Amino acid sequence: MKDGFEFEERSPSFDDLVKKYKAAELAETENKPEPSQTEEVQTASEPEAPAPEEAHEDDFSFDEELLGDDDEDDDDGEDSADERTEPVKEEPKFAYDLNMFGSAPKSGFDISDIDDSWLDESLDESIFYDPASVKEEASPELEVSEETSPEPEVMPEPEPEPEPEPIREENFIPVVNEPEPADLTAVAGGYVAPSNADSFTFDEGTGMDFGEEEPLPEALEGLPVFTPATPDKKSKKLKGKKESKAVTGFSKDYKGGEDGKPEKKGNFFTRNFIPSKDDPTSEIIRKIVMIISVIAIICSGGYLFNDYVIAPYMNDKNISELNDLIGDSTDVIDTETMAEKYPGIVFPEGMLEKYADLYARNQDFVGWITIEGLDISLPVVRGEDNKKYLKTDFDGKSNKYGSIFMNCSNNVETLDYNTTLFGHYMKDSKMFGNLMQYKSAVGYKKAPIIEFNTIYGDYKWKIFAVFITNGTSDGANGYLFNYMFTDLSTNEAVEEFLGEVKLRSIYYPSVDIALSDKMLTLSTCSYEFDEARLVIMARMVRPGESTDVDLDSIRYNSNVRYPQAYYTENSLSNPYASYAKWYPS
Repeated sequence: MKDGFEFEERSPSFDDLVKKYKAAELAETENKPEPSQTEEVQTASEPEAPAPEEAHEDDFSFDEELLGDDDEDDDDGEDSADERTEPVKEEPKFAYDLNMFGSAPKSGFDISDIDDSWLDESLDESIFYDPASVKEEASPELEVSEETSPEPEVMPEPEPEPEPEPIREENFIPVVNEPEPADLTAVAGGYVAPSNADSFTFDEGTGMDFGEEEPLPEALEGLPVFTPATPDKKSKKLKGKKESKAVTGFSKDYKGGEDGKPEKKGNFFTRNFIPSKDDPTSEIIRKIVMIISVIAIICSGGYLFNDYVIAPYMNDKNISELNDLIGDSTDVIDTETMAEKYPGIVFPEGMLEKYADLYARNQDFVGWITIEGLDISLPVVRGEDNKKYLKTDFDGKSNKYGSIFMNCSNNVETLDYNTTLFGHYMKDSKMFGNLMQYKSAVGYKKAPIIEFNTIYGDYKWKIFAVFITNGTSDGANGYLFNYMFTDLSTNEAVEEFLGEVKLRSIYYPSVDIALSDKMLTLSTCSYEFDEARLVIMARMVRPGESTDVDLDSIRYNSNVRYPQAYYTENSLSNPYASYAKWYPS
């Protein structure tokens, strides 16, 4: 060490140079006479010689930071002077450049003129040094003034690195805790090799790419290692292998949807319609609504299927069976024979034998109505009131079609002046549904004759009037045109009634009417207004009379009389409002 500096290592090239120059110095000293002591002292007291002109001051100045304080250097110089026993040679003050012993610059100087006798082995390391070690080895007594010492540079605090975005379930790799053992990577409750886990990527087009699989080390056998799912070649959806859990860990049978959500175990129905405790609230509500909707659709479909398929089929089948029970005989029954055939059944005297089987099946049976042109062929019953057979079939079973039934006030054996039959209008044309064709003369021409046979006799009837009226007094200013009466007391009452029917009839067929003719009235629902009724009136074909009708002579009524409800429904003025109201007498 010299002047408080310690150097890390000696340059190999420098040692060679020092030996070279010491050899030159020794040769010069031997040829030069030794100066006297007085000259040595005088030389030491003389001021330093100025530097050669070629040498610039900047080229030979020491770095102030490396050499330290000038005053401290002077003190070291005095101590050295007191301890010297040999004459002190003047030390040239110039900086040592690392390149000084290399090739000299063009504007440099000749190093052979420099007096380097003052060099010794202690300065062999004066060229190569470590500035950091110089500062560490500096004397603790050297204190740098607060005014001159630079303040330490305050380094800005590094900005915190943004937290990585968490891996989400919808990306097929849920966030999991640190795995055990440390050399495996946890994925959804199991482990996969780290090389595989690091290569997991997600592609929106093809799903998840798990990279190249590596075999599991033998030391890890028995651990729950997943077999990665791969996209199906056709569907492009992820499908887990059956022998292991899927990567997401949601289910052993997980197949993976396009949206990345897990699919529950089970078939399509259980996954999409049966609520599960793992489902979110919105999904449970959706499934419940779906179940209710499906039940409603099934019930509605079942009702419609029954209404339009099963019920009509069963009704037709039942009527066909009843029609087959009609016999061919025109004779009156033998009561003794019938009593043996049908024990417990009391048959009325004078009843036709061909209807015995139907009567034995239902004692309310009174006849059969047939309208060939309108495909109507139905049994007729009569109850104790006019409500029994509204929703009951021939065998007494509940049925929306009901039955064709006779007015409970009518006498089936002798027939009254006016016999009324009721039946439902059905949109599928069952029961009395086809009577709607009579609203037009075209329908009348199809079937101008009605065949209504009772259990006592067979009869045919010619239609002479078709009209719309009200079934209740509501909406008709409290008036109900009574077409359901059974008998009239006088011929004048019959004439008045036939006059009211003529005003209401939609058209006039070429059929004459006698005061003594018995009438048949068919009544069914209509929809011109609320509680409307379609009424078809026919008179009995007289004995020996032809059933032919002049169909070309039909005339339409230009001023039909309707009930008040019709005019109100169509916002029309009732031209018959001031007319007298007819009542049967």
